[in-house]
Amino acid sequence: MAAGMQLKSLQLYEVDAGQGSPGLTGSTTWAPTMAEEFDFAVECAAGEVAHRRQLQEVGLATGQAIGDTHAIHDRDVAIKVLAQGGFRIVTSGPAPERGATWEEVTSAAVRAVEELWSEITTVATSLLSSPDLRLTAQQVTAVTGRLNPTTTPASPGPFLSRWRIP
Repeated sequence: MAAGMQLKSLQLYEVDAGQGSPGLTGSTTWAPTMAEEFDFAVECAAGEVAHRRQLQEVGLATGQAIGDTHAIHDRDVAIKVLAQGGFRIVTSGPAPERGATWEEVTSAAVRAVEELWSEITTVATSLLSSPDLRLTAQQVTAVTGRLNPTTTPASPGPFLSRWRIP
């Protein structure tokens, strides 16, 4: 929502984290959108960044725990979806003319998570308290006070201008 994308729902799922340990993964459902490419990429990177921040805050940021936060699927989604529109994200080398490096995207996600941390933790608390580990867009709006966009701006919004360093 902070990136100008219209949220439909959030859902957590219990998974086997290995060696019989329970874990959680999740999904975010968005309405079809014309979000700015860089904003979409930052949104994809933000989950991993927020996961690391949470581990740091609770004193569990060990090498193994940090290694377990890599959200390769989210990065790959950003790369594949945006490539369809001609926006390239690279994992090494310089940024293409119409694109970015994953390092640039992740750096912007760090800034975004820092600024939105209070809202992120509020939503996470509500999500974990939900009996079905699911929140609708209306529920997220209620706990954050943030409006859920019905359309996406055609030009870079405050998300892009605040967190992307040219």
